[in-house]
Amino acid sequence: MPTLNRLSPWQRRLAPLALLLAGTLAHADDRARAETAVKDLGQQLRAALVARMQAEGPVAAIDFCHDQAPLIAAEVASKHGVRIGRTSVRTRSPGNAPTAWQQAVLVDFDAQARAGKPPQELRFASGEALPDGVALRYMQGIPTEAACLACHGQTLAEPVALAIKARYPDDAATGFSEGQLRGAFWVEVPEGAAPDTRTVIPMSAAQREELRAQMRAHLESVQTILAALAAADWDAVKKAAGSFGPGQGPAHRFREALPEGWFTFARPMHQAMRAIVDEASIEQRSAQVVAELANATAQCTACHASFRIESN
Repeated sequence: MPTLNRLSPWQRRLAPLALLLAGTLAHADDRARAETAVKDLGQQLRAALVARMQAEGPVAAIDFCHDQAPLIAAEVASKHGVRIGRTSVRTRSPGNAPTAWQQAVLVDFDAQARAGKPPQELRFASGEALPDGVALRYMQGIPTEAACLACHGQTLAEPVALAIKARYPDDAATGFSEGQLRGAFWVEVPEGAAPDTRTVIPMSAAQREELRAQMRAHLESVQTILAALAAADWDAVKKAAGSFGPGQGPAHRFREALPEGWFTFARPMHQAMRAIVDEASIEQRSAQVVAELANATAQCTACHASFRIESN
């Protein structure tokens, strides 16, 4: 490769522009990665939380945010190869307290929101003056939605208030109105390509094909359950969910290759399907089935974010 001294005059003039363009493109890629991770986390949290509230009420949502939301954030972080979370000037969990750079952005977001900018349009991205190993910092505003008011609004039901006090004695995340800025997602994108941090599971070709066939069958069962729910066909719901409950089907050759960590996701997934069988047999509540489906598929997503298969 020619050195700068060997370049022609016009090449030397273009060299800084080329470096600037390369940096701009890298920044755009990092920002797109951060925005994708935020969208993924927001959608997963919203879907799981709404399903939990519809099935069990707002008090259960407090337990969800305490126990499950951090796990979902960790799965999204691993999936996209970033650090990601939520923060606010008025936090509920001490673990979400803002760092110095996040606090500065939150103050700016608050000023923009007070001036009339919708919270969901608030954005911050910077690739300058960052710590070693960090390529980009990104934040995006979180608006207070109607569903948030049950746990973050100005007036809370007594059971909700008591549950919050029990879980979060120093809670400061109430008193919001619909449409108000409630906080922000934050992301730190590391330098370099997104690493694949999933645990490798070596398998033979036969084991891989058998595992993939089972996964396809599971997806077909989920599709069947949804279609049967739409048709109020509870016998079909029960049959489809029962097809891959715990202990169903023949022994599989791939099972001997699976690490114990795999079953921390597989067991709850099968248990959720068993719960759907019970629901279809007794009370037949669609919302409860949807909640159990959300639980089951969340385990699948977490498993895919934690493991990858390679030839042995």
